[in-house]
Amino acid sequence: MPKFTPLSFSLPKAPSRQVIHSLDKYSFKEVLELKKTEDNFINVIHPQKKKPRDVNQVREMWLNFLKERKYTETKKPSFFYYKISNSNFQTVGFLGGADTSDIESNKITKHEKTFKNRVDHMATYVKAVQIQAEPVMMIHELPTPNELKPYILEKNDCVLDFDFDGTRHQLWPLDSNQSTILENWANSQTHFHLADGHHRIQCMVDLSKVVGKPLSVFSFLVHESQIKLNSFVWFTNEVLSQRFYLALEQMIVKRGGGTLKNNENLKSNYPLLIQVKQQWFGFSKETINSENIPNFIISKLLDPLPTPLPKLNYAPDLNESSLESQSNNQLVFHMKPLSKSYLFDFAKKQKTLPAKSTFILPKMLTGLLISSVFDI
Repeated sequence: MPKFTPLSFSLPKAPSRQVIHSLDKYSFKEVLELKKTEDNFINVIHPQKKKPRDVNQVREMWLNFLKERKYTETKKPSFFYYKISNSNFQTVGFLGGADTSDIESNKITKHEKTFKNRVDHMATYVKAVQIQAEPVMMIHELPTPNELKPYILEKNDCVLDFDFDGTRHQLWPLDSNQSTILENWANSQTHFHLADGHHRIQCMVDLSKVVGKPLSVFSFLVHESQIKLNSFVWFTNEVLSQRFYLALEQMIVKRGGGTLKNNENLKSNYPLLIQVKQQWFGFSKETINSENIPNFIISKLLDPLPTPLPKLNYAPDLNESSLESQSNNQLVFHMKPLSKSYLFDFAKKQKTLPAKSTFILPKMLTGLLISSVFDI
């Protein structure tokens, strides 16, 4: 049964000015602006100049942050109850450590494939810096014990309470009795699901094989009711050959895609919309005949083409209104999200979607808690 264990953490002294979103959310100009705040965590993980910082410098900068007490280490391994809330949503769960051996034995299921070069890069990075600065997100399906209900846990001393970009973040440490209850409950479950962080957790699995023992993965464990699967897009801005566009349009029509007008406000009516330059196509639910839209795109539309497609980018689909507003890209696949029940059942069968096939909210902050990775 899956393990969930307390970890040693470091907490920021002034989190509202020290934490950040994931680094790839910022432009270089925004990064430089953030770096003006000396104790912002971005100064640890990003270089002063355009040239990437050597990983050994990242490690050195983190040790300096500890030495200067910009972050404070917990006295012993701990669990934290974590609440994220604003006017639109609330997510609660537990911060602790998952075990890489449970990933390998499928006690923690995965639903996406990973890009090997990205995993290898992450493994090299983590091995050098020896910290985890952002948790992966895991899902449990059964409720936690009554002793771990929010109204009880929030009676503990709150160690962090701050607002960041309009969202409130609160942390309460579990006491020894609550920690034991959480560990025992976790170990009694049949499985957890990995929701977000497939590349990060795979890099930890790979590192565990290098060192010859399981490693703890910094994780946020939440009930399945606490997450939302969001619509998302695969896209490219590259100008592809006319031959490729023609072949793709022919394949779309062959597979049952219908031509749409740019001014149609019909995105909610189609689980899959495709923009090929200025032309739009829509696939109905009946035509695809599966919730697995990413696999339909790969196996039915792209793989049969004579010319391979360059790597697609990935982003949330934040504008779900008109088609015309999305017409700046050369090729876009708009996908409705899978249902939770389909995703969980898919993962339990040890099947995997193509890489970057889901966009699950909420997204975690970087630098809120830092977990050390020892003996690598």
